[in-house]
Amino acid sequence: MPAHYFSTEEMERFCLDLPPDIPASLLQEKAQTVNLLLKAPLYLASSDDRGLIIEMFASLARKIIRYSKAAYCTRDDGRNAMEMVFQRGFNDSQASLLSGRRPFAAMACQYEKPLLVREPTTHAGRELFDTLDIAEALIIPVSWNGMVRANWQLFANRPGTFTMDDIQLFWVLTMQCEMIFHHLAAAEPARQQTYIDPLTGLFNRHYFDHQLAVEFDRSQRQHTPLSLLMLDIDNFRQLNERFSHQAGDRVLQEIGRLLRRSTRRVDIISRHAGEEFSIILPHTDHVKAYLIGERIRRATEKHLFPVNLQQPVGLTVSIGIAAYPETSPTPADLVRHADAARYEAKRLGRNQSTIYTPQQTAGGQLEGTPRSGLDRAAIDRFAVGIRTLDNLGRLGGTLLASLLPRLGKPCFLFLAAEPQAGTATLVLAEKNGRACETCREMPLDRRLSERLRAWTEPGLMDADDRHLIAELLIETRGLPWERPVYRHPYLRNDAAPASLMLFLPPGHADAVIAALPHENGLQLERIAALLLRGVAARRDRRDFDRRALEALISFAEASLPSYGRHSRRTSRLLNDFGRHLDLAPETCRQLADTAFFYDIGMMGIDRGILLKKQPLTDDERSVCRQHPRLSWEIAKFTPGNVHPDRAAILHHHENFDGSGYPEKLSGTDIPLTARILALVDSYMAMTAPRPYRPAKSKPGALEEIDRLASTRFDPGLAREFCSFMEAGHA
Repeated sequence: MPAHYFSTEEMERFCLDLPPDIPASLLQEKAQTVNLLLKAPLYLASSDDRGLIIEMFASLARKIIRYSKAAYCTRDDGRNAMEMVFQRGFNDSQASLLSGRRPFAAMACQYEKPLLVREPTTHAGRELFDTLDIAEALIIPVSWNGMVRANWQLFANRPGTFTMDDIQLFWVLTMQCEMIFHHLAAAEPARQQTYIDPLTGLFNRHYFDHQLAVEFDRSQRQHTPLSLLMLDIDNFRQLNERFSHQAGDRVLQEIGRLLRRSTRRVDIISRHAGEEFSIILPHTDHVKAYLIGERIRRATEKHLFPVNLQQPVGLTVSIGIAAYPETSPTPADLVRHADAARYEAKRLGRNQSTIYTPQQTAGGQLEGTPRSGLDRAAIDRFAVGIRTLDNLGRLGGTLLASLLPRLGKPCFLFLAAEPQAGTATLVLAEKNGRACETCREMPLDRRLSERLRAWTEPGLMDADDRHLIAELLIETRGLPWERPVYRHPYLRNDAAPASLMLFLPPGHADAVIAALPHENGLQLERIAALLLRGVAARRDRRDFDRRALEALISFAEASLPSYGRHSRRTSRLLNDFGRHLDLAPETCRQLADTAFFYDIGMMGIDRGILLKKQPLTDDERSVCRQHPRLSWEIAKFTPGNVHPDRAAILHHHENFDGSGYPEKLSGTDIPLTARILALVDSYMAMTAPRPYRPAKSKPGALEEIDRLASTRFDPGLAREFCSFMEAGHA
């Protein structure tokens, strides 16, 4: 209550009895300001983002009344209290005082009049002014429906800054804008329906993506911190299997209610996916975010969840935390880093809150220092490609973007015909500017079948062909048929059952067309073959996913000539050596899958570093040493039926004597699969040429492995490997 800081007599003296209308004399004197007041509602009503409107209002107010600091509080009806949702000019400790104790917000609610607070006489009041570093404060209540719903708090560093005329004008501005906020509040329920997850009542992923960008932009403009919490329910799959999916739904609903009770009104809670949730924390640094995360974690740990009427159960959550600007300079980094920290919390035993640091041992993204030399766009592109292998349109788009970066975001369609079955299958990259699901089967029209048989050579489609395809395939409406379209037929048994069609940017069409048949014809053939296989062999998910992964990774390796087919040869050797060691068949398959990922992080490192012939600098070596973690960042998105070994990927550069990286593990503390991969990888690397050295012979490589036994390699495994290779394995 305000009496804690100010006496009742003082507060009555602070109240201002201002007339509701602007006097004529003031209108004449402040003509320019009054003109601004008349335009303000239209200006502010141009957005439906409440946070942005508050910022715009604060900027407008500065033109009327010369404040040095400001805050805006709004009522949380659920808690019957005011929450600060905007502040400008205060440091963290001052903002915490304003939002925590709310000394001025209570005054606005109690008196419902503008208050001008000057020269407090109580000791608590003077201490408050000294802490906030202010000389006077102006509090303006904002009301609608007969209740104070919000309040503005403006502060000045010098006494006498706020004049009665300026206060009068500012109060009129707040009254003009009350209606805007009222309409926004009334429209909010309908607007939020498109952003609400129907099961939990929380925001959905679409709203999260939108609002994270909005909040991040606001934090950059205001130079305020922003944090992101990502959490998921531990062992949720087992709960579903034990109690049923209906019980799991009840748990998700209960978690949603618990999260609302454990967070502030300004925090944005979303159901990210499945049992994963995200919470955007405006004006919150990583320390405060950790405290909020711990509050949520403890509340969940103590809560009993009603999975059925007879048996409530206890659950826990694992929470990852990332913060701007401490560790995450972009919105994408916030998501990536919070996700990495969440994986770290899982790795450490679950039921933990973990703040992201560049030295995380989690299976998430590791960015480290120095930042130079990393190609984040390439890493993200391949991670997205692997995550969406079940969508042929996105897979084809990823392959084409890697092959033909000049196309930008590729727009294509793939048409495959089965004349004997009388059907055709259409694969779309996107439709009306949005990615869409693919593999749409339809009857095979005679004219379409004739066109496909006639297309035996790659080249531009003429206008008649474009018109015919657009007419026959209703699903392609929205694609830019007015652009040049390059077709690449896929031949099988001297027929043309399929064709890949690329929509070319008009300005770059000639250059792309000139390069396509000669430089990229074989790669386009491989893309078409892969998409056709995806259409025909989707029943065998594992076979298709592994081939798609091979294609993605072979494109990465193609940019580094000395790495060509490296992962495929390593995969075969790992599988054979694993069988020689009598490892379980599943472990051998897992090692074979791992070969396609353990070095893929290399494609995110600058080519100038990887192909450098001179010795690397310390900074360049530090960048290269990030590749195991970058590799796992990509590998963790693989489909469920492909199983790369996380430990092998992260630790295959650990040395047996403890001198390796990233964690300096030694001896048998290094996972077995990582020790096996280290041997096979080193042998494959030594027997392949590199820009800085020629390839070693097979005997020379085995001699080097024998020499490094007990330092670089497990001595027992090294002897087994040398014997295995000397026995005749090619």
